[in-house]
Amino acid sequence: MEHLFFSCPYPKSIWRGAGLSDHTFIDPNISFELKIKAIISSVNNTALNLIDRQQPIWILWRIWKSRNQLVYGQQQSSWQMDLKHAKQEAQEWTLVLYKNKENCGVSPTEMVRRYSQWQKPIQGYVKINYDGIRTDQGIFIGGGQSKREVLGSGSLETELQALLMAMQHTWGKGHRKVVFEGDNIQVHELLTTSKRNFHMHNWIREIQGWKERFEDASFRWISREDNKAADCLAKQFHRSTTNFASINYVPVNITQFLHEDYISSNQ
Repeated sequence: MEHLFFSCPYPKSIWRGAGLSDHTFIDPNISFELKIKAIISSVNNTALNLIDRQQPIWILWRIWKSRNQLVYGQQQSSWQMDLKHAKQEAQEWTLVLYKNKENCGVSPTEMVRRYSQWQKPIQGYVKINYDGIRTDQGIFIGGGQSKREVLGSGSLETELQALLMAMQHTWGKGHRKVVFEGDNIQVHELLTTSKRNFHMHNWIREIQGWKERFEDASFRWISREDNKAADCLAKQFHRSTTNFASINYVPVNITQFLHEDYISSNQ
């Protein structure tokens, strides 16, 4: 276990690249048990900022997930990409836990229950949940469904492509008042704040251009846990050779997620 999570070149690169203030994770003289204790302790370490408290446990999760994908799925990922995903997940989790000051004194379980539920749109609006994924050959995939629309996580560019496809599909369906929801925090920031990304400029400009066509359109971030239906729908076509698929029925593999969303949005 020490070798898997800390000692071999791959995890070593991740832990060093993370730049954490606690050097326990890269010290070969510290036992595996003490390193795990340090990861758990970091969550409640008030000397760290909120995101740095979450990073170690998400890095551990990414290492485990990456090694499983390598062994059972023959999918190799770089430590840089896995570290990027771990940091993003730590940031998303922190946003859920500490959304505003009223969370003070509330348990993590209660905070998740309060803030990690999908909400239906207001009357007269349609909500589009989108997600995107690339195949092993680097090809973009998407998918779709209606009224609580789902348009089926990957790189930033993939997520932007998924959103653009969702907007075009929604426009073609005749909807003009729409909320677009995705689980990539970078996409949300690029579209709703002054943050800029030169490499994604053309995608952002195209999306903003399509936004102007709608009577009212907005972009919202949602936690990955609450975007399960779109995520599952995208992954359904991960190994498909079909260039495009339009789904006119509710796939069986997302019915449970849609049911959970319906229940939570009506409580």
